[in-house]
Order: sequence, then C-alpha cells, then structure tokens
Amino acid sequence: SPGRSWQGQSLLSSSPRAGNSLVRSDSIGRMPRLDLKRLVRLEITRCENLESAYLNAPCLVRLDIRHCPCLTTLDLIAPKLTTLDLSECVCLNKFPLHDESLRGLRVLNLNGCKGLNEAFCSRLVNHCRALRQLHIWGSGASEKASNTRHRQKVKTKAGLAKLGARPKLNLISTKKEYKTLQAKREEVGERSCGFVEEGLQDG
Repeated sequence: SPGRSWQGQSLLSSSPRAGNSLVRSDSIGRMPRLDLKRLVRLEITRCENLESAYLNAPCLVRLDIRHCPCLTTLDLIAPKLTTLDLSECVCLNKFPLHDESLRGLRVLNLNGCKGLNEAFCSRLVNHCRALRQLHIWGSGASEKASNTRHRQKVKTKAGLAKLGARPKLNLISTKKEYKTLQAKREEVGERSCGFVEEGLQDG
C-alpha cells in the first residue's frame, strides 16, 4: 500500500506484505481522518505526540495502537475488525462505539488504558457481542486501578464481576492472569504482539 505523508513525515509506510502498514513517527499530533479502503492490518507504535486518530477502514482485520501516551481520542469505523490492541495508551478517554463498527471484535487489549473505566467497558462488552478475550490489567477498569476511596474500589470490583459473568468472555484483569496467558502463548509457540489470541483460551 502506498505511503501517505503529513507534516513532512511518512504517515503510512509500505509493508513487505500487501495490505499491511506500519506507523512510527514522533511528529504526528492530530491525525487527519483517513479512509483506508483496502488496508487489512495497521500498526501504530510509540507515536509520542499522537493525540487523536480518525480511521474509516472497511477491510481492517487487526489494529495495533500501542504506547501512544498522548492519545485521547480514537474514532474508528471498522466493521471487519477482529483484534484490537490499545495497550499503554494511558490518556485514551474518548472512544465512540459506532453501530456499524466492532461488532465482530473477538480480542481487545486495554492494558494500561487508565482513562477507560468500568462503565465504558460495560458498554463495550454489550456492543461487541462476539468478544471472547478482554485485557484490562492496569486500566481504569481493573481491580488495581488507583481508586482513592474504598467505596469506589468496591464499586469497581462489583463491575468487574458483572463483566466476567458474560458467557465465553475471558477477562484478564490482573498481572498474574496476564503472565499466565503469556506463558501459555510461549508454550504453544504463538507469536503475537503482547497478548494471546482468543483461540488459545480454551486450550
């Protein structure tokens, strides 16, 4: 796929495999709205100044936006997306759930997303009925979230219990659970970007 440039930097760079793109640039701030009609996989990593991303990607199957500490807004329309990794996007707090998007999502990693709380995760789980694996360790919805009041901690734990009650949904909310899945991935020789694919949870 051809590269696109913005503010003098390569925004989407070609990948050896058709339909894949990799984004690595510290100069990107507000990403323009992108129509990615043929892209099936996109990885955006360590874009220190990225504040917002607006993506319309009808063919996108996997999206990784990881370690982008200034990202606050993700507006995504991706009806075919099955795997989404937003780990360590610590400031992300605006993530609209469009009717036509994310319905087939199966694996979602929100580890370290401190701006996404239990209420948002409840809405997301209800929206993504195909979801099979949800990672929330270190996020605003996890049991270890930095709640200053005991009352809020109790409320958060109750919310987690409701999320975990969903049939066929594997909820990873602690470091121990996360490391167990990582070890399982290594045992079967899987190569994934920081988390285990949903197909391993029943093995």
